Formats: sequence, C-alpha cells, structure tokens
Amino acid sequence: MMVKFSIIQPPEPLWLALIEGRCVLFVGSGLSIPAEYPSWGSLVSQLIDMCVEHGVLTKDEAKELKEHKDLPEAAGQCRRRLSDEDRYYEMLNQILTPYGRHRYLPTHLDLLDWRAPAYITTNYDPCLENADNEGRGGKRQVRIYPALHPGNLDGGHIHHIHGHISHIKTMILTDDDYHHAYFEDHLLSDFLKMIFESRTVLFIGCGMDDPGIKHILKIAKSVQNRSTQKAREMGLPEFQEISHYALVAEEEKPVSMHDEILFLSYGVQVIRYPQMGSAQGARTYGNLYETIAAWQRQLASKVLEEPPRDLRRYQR
Repeated sequence: MMVKFSIIQPPEPLWLALIEGRCVLFVGSGLSIPAEYPSWGSLVSQLIDMCVEHGVLTKDEAKELKEHKDLPEAAGQCRRRLSDEDRYYEMLNQILTPYGRHRYLPTHLDLLDWRAPAYITTNYDPCLENADNEGRGGKRQVRIYPALHPGNLDGGHIHHIHGHISHIKTMILTDDDYHHAYFEDHLLSDFLKMIFESRTVLFIGCGMDDPGIKHILKIAKSVQNRSTQKAREMGLPEFQEISHYALVAEEEKPVSMHDEILFLSYGVQVIRYPQMGSAQGARTYGNLYETIAAWQRQLASKVLEEPPRDLRRYQR
C-alpha cells in the first residue's frame, strides 16, 4: 500500500527562476541508480574487487580501501596499482557495460520539460540524452568534459562535467582526475563559475556530501565570496537573495545543522522532500520523482498550489 505525501513547494525565488527559464539543473545519481546504473560507490567497490581478482590488491587492502570511504582515493589506488592505463579503462568498461537496464526514466522527460537553460550532470550515463533523443526530438547538444564552454549556457543543452561512459577516458573518478580537473585545468572551474555567477542553480538527486559535489560547492562559495567583496568595495549591502538550492530527502537523523551548514558555507538552501524507504530500509527515490512530476505539472500551468515557504529564518 502506497502512502501519499504532501508535495513540497519550491520557494518563490526558485519558482520564478524555473518559470522564467533561469534555473540550471545539476542532476545527480539519484536519477540514474533506479535505471540500474551503478552508483559511484558501487562502481569503485567493483573496481576494487576486480583488482583483487587480478592480484594487484590483497583482500586486506581491499577491505581497508572500502572502509576508508574516500572513493576518489580508493579509485586512484586501484589505478596506480594496475599501472597499465588500458587495463584500468578495460575494467571500468566491464563494470559499466552493458549500460543500465532502462535507457531513461519518465522523470528524465519531466526534467527536460522544465525549460532549464542547461542540464549539468556529474553522471557518466546517457539517460538525459536518451530521453531527449527518444522522447523530446533530440534537439539538445551533448557536451562532455573537457569539451565545455562557459558561453554555452543556453539552449537547454546537456553537459557531462565528469565525463561519459561512451568516452571512457574522459571519466573523472580518481583523486588524480579530480586534482587535474579542478586545480590544474581551469576549464571546468571557469565553466562552473560562470554558472554560479549568472544563473540560479538547483541540485537534484545529488549527494551533497559526495567529494565531487563538494568540489562544485567550493566553487559556488568562491563566487559568493567574490560577490560579497565587490559589494563591500561598492558600499552595497552584503546580503543577497538566495539563488541556489538542493532538493534532498529527509532522513531519520536531525538535518537542521546539515542544512544550516550548506546555507552558511555555500549559499545553498536545502529543500527537503519526505524520504521513502524499502522494506529493508534501503533508500528509494519514489518521492523525489513524485515531487519532480508535481513541479512539472505546476510549471506547465504556471500555477503554484500553495504559498511559498517563508525564507526569513534563513536570512542574516
């Protein structure tokens, strides 16, 4: 028996940005795991197991890497132990092929109908472009790191900022990959800075504590700091209207401190939707999809069913 829940409403500034086509969507693995693509954690765990099978890691070393929970470092250890780049990419290809059982989900179609100026994803899978090609006419371009351009933020195009399984050598997975992409090659950082400077951002299906997302949040923070400094120099008020959001599941543990840290540290306001777990307590995403579908219906009619939530408690 399914239990109905009240659809959370978007805050008014976000709602206006969605209506006016000013909100860039950051799409995370919560939109791909139900299509049976491996999560980031599952991908790294399978890579570790394959390294054990090939004799480059002991079982004790594999256990330690899995318990350490630093996924980029664990993937990097595997890559360095293999020493052979081709062998490393062959393993990734074996894990990721065949691709997910579902080419895309109805939720991907809902998101494509949100009139976003750009769809940014850290996912390696082709769900968004499959949905566009097979359900929405295939009008969007697909950009894969490093072929990103800061000026290409309109037209609703799809940007894979951490690479793609069809171009497996573009995948940003290891600690060395992240260091190069975010600290040595300025292309990705410049691309993300342009987004946070000029657009409202909504994170959907993203683990906000994941290392990859934290790199992105740090860039959002640097943009916020620069705006604050400019305001001080011009003698303007430092407080600016909230412009970035994250749609995140409620959890059993208290989340108020986590949400406050995201807001105070990165300028991201968390919007919580009710979590729905399986009988075994595993996380599922049904309520996220219901929320996305409900927002799409409202966007289509441009009617907000309830008054926006009061944002005053977040203001400083």
